[in-house]
Amino acid sequence: WNIMSGARRGPGRPRRQVEEEVEPEVDPGANLWVQMLQQQQAMHRQYHKEMMQALQQQRAEPLPVQPQPQPDQGAQL
Repeated sequence: WNIMSGARRGPGRPRRQVEEEVEPEVDPGANLWVQMLQQQQAMHRQYHKEMMQALQQQRAEPLPVQPQPQPDQGAQL
């Protein structure tokens, strides 16, 4: 009466076969979540690369800095 032996799908099998069996049982929500996570990481890398390029361009040719009005300071004064 061993619970663990049934869950492991047979002790003597190669791992590749077990993965092929388990594949259809993976719920699609988790797979979608992984895809979203990978996409988010890719977007973040792209964003980071663009930011670094923009910073390097600013160092090469400095743009005139325009002061932006901050609403907080107006309320304090």
